[in-house]
Parts: sequence; C-alpha cells; structure tokens
Amino acid sequence: MTDWLKLTLQYLYRVRGSIFLHLASCFSIALIASLYHIPIQAIGYMILFISSMALLFLGIGCHQFRRRMQYLRVVWNGADVQLGTLPPAHDAMEQLYQNILRRTAERSTRAETESESALRRSDSYYTRWSHQVKTPLAALRLLIQEEPIDRTACENELLKTEQYVEMALQYQRLKSTENDLLLTSCPLDQVVRNTVKSLAPLFIARNLSLEIENISVSVLTDEKWLQFALEQILSNAAKYTRQGGVTIRLSDPSRPELVIQDSGIGIQPEDLPRVTDWGYTGQNGHSGTRSTGIGLALCRETLEMLGHRMRIESTPGVGTSVYLDFSRNELEIF
Repeated sequence: MTDWLKLTLQYLYRVRGSIFLHLASCFSIALIASLYHIPIQAIGYMILFISSMALLFLGIGCHQFRRRMQYLRVVWNGADVQLGTLPPAHDAMEQLYQNILRRTAERSTRAETESESALRRSDSYYTRWSHQVKTPLAALRLLIQEEPIDRTACENELLKTEQYVEMALQYQRLKSTENDLLLTSCPLDQVVRNTVKSLAPLFIARNLSLEIENISVSVLTDEKWLQFALEQILSNAAKYTRQGGVTIRLSDPSRPELVIQDSGIGIQPEDLPRVTDWGYTGQNGHSGTRSTGIGLALCRETLEMLGHRMRIESTPGVGTSVYLDFSRNELEIF
C-alpha cells in the first residue's frame, strides 16, 4: 500500500463521523422529499450538489492532512526536533496538544539541565574528595613505617579519613533524604557535646581549647544530620585555628541561636559571601591549608534541608563566628 493511500485512509478514518453525518443527511433529505412528492430527478440533483460540495471540502481537507503529516515526518526524522518547527495549529485541540508538548519539552529540558548539573557537581566533588582523602592516608602510611609508631598522630590521620568517608556517605544521603529525616525535639547541649566528643582528638592534637557555655535549649531537628553539620563547622574551625580555641554559646539566652566562634585566621571579606558554594576554597584555602570547598557546602545544604538558617561573620586575623538559627522551627510544630 502506497504512502498516499495510507494517509488518505487515515484521513477518512479521522473524519468518519462527518462522512456518516453526510450520508445520514442525504438519506433524510431523500426521505422527506419523497414524502412531499418532489420529483426523483430534483432529489437526485440536490443530493448530487450537496455531495459534490462535501467531496470538494473532503478533498481539500485530505490534501492539507497529507501535507501536514509529511511535514511532521520531516520534523520527526530531523537530527534535532525543535517545537518551533511545528506547523501552525489547525484547530483549538491541536493547539492544546502543541501546548502540552511545549510544556513537556520545557520540563524535560529543565530536568536534563538539573541532571547534568548534578552529575558535574558529583564529578567535581569526588575528584576533590579523592585528592583530599589521599593526604591522611599517605601520612598514615609514613607514620606506621616509623619506629616507634606515634599512636596519637596515627589516630589523628585516621580521624581525618573517617571524616572524609562520612562526608561521602552524607553526600549520597542528601539525594534521598525523604526517607532519612527524623525530626524530633532534641537537647542542643547533648548534640553539641556528642559532636565535640567525636572531634576531641583533633583539638587535642592541635592544642586548642574548646569551651561550651550554657546551651540548655531544645530544638526541632534531626540529631544525626545536625551533628554532621556541626562536625563540618568545628572541623573547619580547628583546621584554620593555630592558637587559642573555639567557644560554643548561645547568641542570646532568650532565643535558640547557636554561635560557634573560633580565634583562627578568619575569612577574607571578598570570600565570605561564597564560602558555602560548591568547590569554592577562597584565599585561605589556597594558602597554607588545603581545602576542597565541599565541607561548608554540604553543611549549608544539610541545614537548609533541616530548615535551619546559617550565617557567617569573620574578621581576618581575629576569627570566625558561625550562627545557626533554630528559632524558625517553632512555627512548624503543630
């Protein structure tokens, strides 16, 4: 069967309702005319005229249908199908179909862009992560070759490795948090002390003090995820503090806003707005201390997921203060 015949049959099937209506109309005209004793010849001329007009419009419609189908096939077989190349809509229904196609294409393009962005970010993350995790592993290899083995130094390098592994695991969990979050009212003091306990060897190795003031408040959060965020902040504080230490307190006893204040090298004013961006290391990350630019980015995403707000204030050479505001969650308790 030729393509021309296939398209013609498709069009006839498409307008089968109109064809049936025309045949029914011709039969009705003939029946009514015969009841009024109108001559058969006149009835025949009438039906012939109506049918001729119907065939004319049918032929024009079929021709337009074949042209549109052939045009759409050319568009479909093209290397890159663009909705802008579609022919003008023939009627309201066709216009609606085209609008649905455009909306679907927009969503598909947006999803593809987001997927590509996430893939690039994952590639960048794991590239940086793999280079960073090599440092404590290489140091650990050198330490175990020495006699006697410095057990404290080995434990410090092992702690760093464990932190990097935990960062990789949390990065994966961020993609499927809908089944991982467990929001409860948690004693902030307990979460902070558990975090400090896990990082104690790091502060001891760097001979840094750590003071926890009265933070006896409860906050609505996920304890595991909040502890992960606190670990990133405290690890950064220890990494960039050469003397002195870290103080953890409430900004105001009347509101649940935690302050983690260090006496480190601080952050340059031009770097401050971007320190939580993915892969951004800033001036301090390039000088003296190696940085991947992923710890604070993970921290920011984690806190946003929990509904907490974070802001950072810093003075170069004086120190950095990280503020975690939990007060917004009070509005979310029903």
